Amino acid sequence: PSWQGTLGNALGRALPLDPVNRIGECEVEGYDSATCWNDEDLDFMCPANTYAFQYKVLEDGAAYELSTFMEYKDINWEEQGFFDPRFRSTIEGCALGMLKVYSVFSDWDIGEKTNVTHFNSVKLKLKEIETPYLWVANSGEDTIEKISTSNGESSGEYSVGSNPSRTAVDIDGNVWVANRNSHDIVKLRASDGVVLKRCSLKVEGSYPYGYGPRGVAIDISGDVWIGTYSGDAHIIKLSGDDSDCSFKQTVDIPIGCCYGAVIDSQGYLYISNRCSGAVNQIDTTTGQLIKTFSGIYSPYGIAVDKKDNVWVANYEGSAVTKINPSTEEIIVYSIGKNYSRGVAVDSEGYVWVNSDSDGYTTKLNPDNGEIVCQIKVGCHPIGLTPDAQGNIWVINYSGGGPDTGCEAHGSASKINAKTCEYLDTYPVGTAPYTYSDMAGYALRNITLRSGIWRADFDSGKDGTHWYHVYWEARLPEDTSIKIRARSARSQEELSGVSWTPYFDASPADISSLLDGRWLQVEANLYSRTGIDSPELKNLILDYS
Repeated sequence: PSWQGTLGNALGRALPLDPVNRIGECEVEGYDSATCWNDEDLDFMCPANTYAFQYKVLEDGAAYELSTFMEYKDINWEEQGFFDPRFRSTIEGCALGMLKVYSVFSDWDIGEKTNVTHFNSVKLKLKEIETPYLWVANSGEDTIEKISTSNGESSGEYSVGSNPSRTAVDIDGNVWVANRNSHDIVKLRASDGVVLKRCSLKVEGSYPYGYGPRGVAIDISGDVWIGTYSGDAHIIKLSGDDSDCSFKQTVDIPIGCCYGAVIDSQGYLYISNRCSGAVNQIDTTTGQLIKTFSGIYSPYGIAVDKKDNVWVANYEGSAVTKINPSTEEIIVYSIGKNYSRGVAVDSEGYVWVNSDSDGYTTKLNPDNGEIVCQIKVGCHPIGLTPDAQGNIWVINYSGGGPDTGCEAHGSASKINAKTCEYLDTYPVGTAPYTYSDMAGYALRNITLRSGIWRADFDSGKDGTHWYHVYWEARLPEDTSIKIRARSARSQEELSGVSWTPYFDASPADISSLLDGRWLQVEANLYSRTGIDSPELKNLILDYS
């Protein structure tokens, strides 16, 4: 009754509904836990986390400001002309703290967005997967060939550089090529194969970060990560645009021979390291080498499944290795065929491995390593990829099909991934040597199941103390949202300080952060299946 009857009458207007009417928990003896009222002493206590009002008299009583944070969610306060939702108690006695609220388009629009979309909430950009073409590196001809996944026909062959071997397709369908002998990276336009950008690995006459590039992978921002095989091997990050060839980041790889590259849904880059018999894990958000999984016998091709397990083909071991990065469990499955080369994961999660000398591709159950089927494909199969239509494409270095011998040119064999039925084989150029994401399937099906919204907030006051991050979200099955934050005295210093751990439940207690004027908050959205997106409805910073 006091809400409308007393306060509403005093203000001379009907107030918005406030059905929750929530106060903090009262755990002091003598005070009612629900109402915080002491009937004996006729006293009310105001605990922390109570939603309080600030009333300010202006112009000698001629006007006023009233501010509060309403618990009722489904109303746009600004449009309704109601009170500015800024203030909430943060300590005993209803001392007022400050709130920064992100809940409408203009709030979210301020932030930096990676693979997310926003209106009055933030969601992942989940798109229907399309893989219209394979981009095959014909190493013997110094060209890239564009092959239709619908009918296997070649629609173009483009000169790129000396000895191309790895291709990766970005979200716009453009293709990135690593040239082993000309030591450069080329970006081709999807529509016509025109070279949009060529970046040499040479710096002032030498190769300080290695040469002979092999692995190529694309992150959720569209930037490209290159692994060098020879010399002082490094991972090099290039801008995904059409002009900038500066090295955005370089990561030293100990005893490095970077061969294959893949990025999981959490933004971790994995490199199969031929020289050290290891797999290196790199955080693409920081450029730091996180872990090295040693003891991987003769690592070759590499892939990631939807559970973010890493799969590595063991070339001389005629096997495939499964790595769980979280538990660091490593399991080796024999496939009974010789010289494992390429590895890929189809839409149902099954793992496919090519066997070079036997001319077979093998389908395995990812849970137990049991062989589902083995299919004869062609002569010296090397790379392979799924497509969006449920097929597996195998690139045969020396051509042929299941019933023919080796040829002077290469070929591409097509298999129904679900039924294991061999469909057809199509000719391609000479000595095709394609690993990495040649159709863009892994980028669309694995990497782009996560996204980031990040914002820098200026409290306007030096020495600001930060309390919590609150948020409200819709989380369909197999989706999640994680929040982290960091603070600094200036905006320029934010990038150099450490983050809090990730929080997966609201509120996040960030009170241990440095007292500083600026806060950077980050929301990581994730969908395990890529079918539905989590939704961040609002986010609130609590500070004083």
